[in-house]
Amino acid sequence: MKCYYHRDSDAVGICKSCCKGLCVACAADVGNGLACRNQCEKRVRSVNALMDRWIRAATFADRVARGLQQAFLALGAFVRPAVSLFSGWSSLSMQSNRRILPGFRISLGISIGYLCLMVILPLLVCVYKVTTLTSSQFFNAVWTERARSAYFITLSTSFYASVIDLGLGFLLAWVLVRYEFPGKRILDSLVDLPFALPTAVAGLVYSSLYSKNGWFGKVLVPMGIKFDGTNAGIVLVLVFIGLPFVVRTLQPVLESMDGDVEEAAASMGANRWQIIWRVLVPPLAPAMWTGFALTFARAMGEYGSVVFISSNKPYAEEIVPVLIVSRLEEFAEAEATGIAMVMLLMSFSLLMLINYLEWRSSRYAH
Repeated sequence: MKCYYHRDSDAVGICKSCCKGLCVACAADVGNGLACRNQCEKRVRSVNALMDRWIRAATFADRVARGLQQAFLALGAFVRPAVSLFSGWSSLSMQSNRRILPGFRISLGISIGYLCLMVILPLLVCVYKVTTLTSSQFFNAVWTERARSAYFITLSTSFYASVIDLGLGFLLAWVLVRYEFPGKRILDSLVDLPFALPTAVAGLVYSSLYSKNGWFGKVLVPMGIKFDGTNAGIVLVLVFIGLPFVVRTLQPVLESMDGDVEEAAASMGANRWQIIWRVLVPPLAPAMWTGFALTFARAMGEYGSVVFISSNKPYAEEIVPVLIVSRLEEFAEAEATGIAMVMLLMSFSLLMLINYLEWRSSRYAH
């Protein structure tokens, strides 16, 4: 075979990229083969370098996974739940070796690495920041009268908004699943509007509508109904922000439920309330708890929409995120981090409680 570029020379190999015959003058050694000098050489070398990076990354992820497994094994010697958890992972790892699709350890390493970088590491930084305070300084920072008022306003408004979203979300999901009407797809797409709309824009819109000179405020304020600069306005924007969580949680469950069950209950003499409470609510209870938890957690951390419709007065309409921002503006980072840790612990406790209630309701439902 002759060289593709020098027809009078014999080829000593084939280019790895374009499969052309190459002589000694045209061939370049790229480590695992030959390539056309000054043409395919750079491309092949870049591909080889990229593959080397992927291999090194995969090797590093595998080492991280092995190290974490060994750490869980050492921890399991002292904590029994950790032993059972690790044994479950070990059996899953052994089963993955017999599967057709490989990559269990790499995938586990990447997942745990992402979890550590995005969740565990920021939490550890917060804990480290709080440790710079003494116990008395921490208590004085997180349990002042202003902080307690912010905790109460945040939790109460989030709870009220979640309860309202639970009722409205159930009704909206029911209408979207059980009925056919013109504009149904448009209404279904508008449910996701709070996900796409910046929360600051939502706060500006609601503040403009419900202010004293707004379209709705001109009618409601003379009647004594005021939303702008009140806790009711905070609940209003939180209802708007959290409604999609309830709807999108209940909608697939309602779609999986057969409508004949409701018709059978009606044919046996059940009224509408009995159908709702005895036929629909029991299988929907786990999804309703999930939607409530998602809405509540989202409302507790909301900031952008609340600052525009609320007056942000301390002891009156100030929520915890606003208090944290004010502490940061005062360069009291440790105090702000302490308040954030209190809210984090409260959120975790409430989510664990709601998840337990969800698990309990789903257990008795089956």
